[in-house]
Amino acid sequence: MRMLSGLILGFWASLSLAAQISEATVDRAWGLLIGDVITINVTLPVAYQQLDPAMLPQINKRYGTWLYLTALTAENKALTMTYQIVNVPTRNEQIKTPEFTIGTLNDDFVTIPSVALTLGSLLPQATDGAGFSKQPKPDRSPVLQDTRQLKNLLFITGVITLLLVAGLVLWHLGWRFNNRRPFAQAVHDLARLRWSRSVRPNQAARILHAAFNATAGTIVVQNTMRAMLNDVTWLQPLSDEIQQFYQQSEQHFFSRDAEQEPDLAKVMKLAKACRAKEKLA
Repeated sequence: MRMLSGLILGFWASLSLAAQISEATVDRAWGLLIGDVITINVTLPVAYQQLDPAMLPQINKRYGTWLYLTALTAENKALTMTYQIVNVPTRNEQIKTPEFTIGTLNDDFVTIPSVALTLGSLLPQATDGAGFSKQPKPDRSPVLQDTRQLKNLLFITGVITLLLVAGLVLWHLGWRFNNRRPFAQAVHDLARLRWSRSVRPNQAARILHAAFNATAGTIVVQNTMRAMLNDVTWLQPLSDEIQQFYQQSEQHFFSRDAEQEPDLAKVMKLAKACRAKEKLA
């Protein structure tokens, strides 16, 4: 009777142990190289909450020669283990993931079985099959690209850039066009004053006076300003601004107690307004 009881208990124990083996699958079992990440999906026979936390696999730990466990997540009976391959075999290698036996809170055990993998080698193989060759060999010769079109494009772009820079330099140095009219020239010269390091006193006012003189064909002062406006009718809409400019100039140039010279910003504003009328004349 005792022997029979022992056989029955052993039989039930073996059935209980078989029921505690998990099912494990891998997302990719071949074509693996160093640095690749593989995922082991485990279906547990019991809920994850029933496993002993102290016996769970440790993450951020290397297991054997090839694998490093980077993450472990679980939900109910589903357990996911993420490994990264951290070594290079000398030739294609058949390996297995680690097998774990984890205790439960009911004093049972759950086995996570190993899964077979095939690791490929990045090392060029020797022709005799005896390991890897010491001399790396490229997979194929490099493909040379035709760069003539790119060189031509770069040359054309360089020429255009040089022409633009040359035009900008000539404009900055005061290149005068034959058809540039007085107020257009005045705006150009006043713009250069902003970038000039040495500006002579009264230079801005003198530039605008020169434009009025060239437009009228004679020297214009405050007493003759009205006559100029009668002759140059397209400046009449700006008569108030022009009169104010000439009054300020007379008080600055011809008064005993010379007042401050006309402001550059105001002179530029009047010059641009006159240039706008000049374009329509």
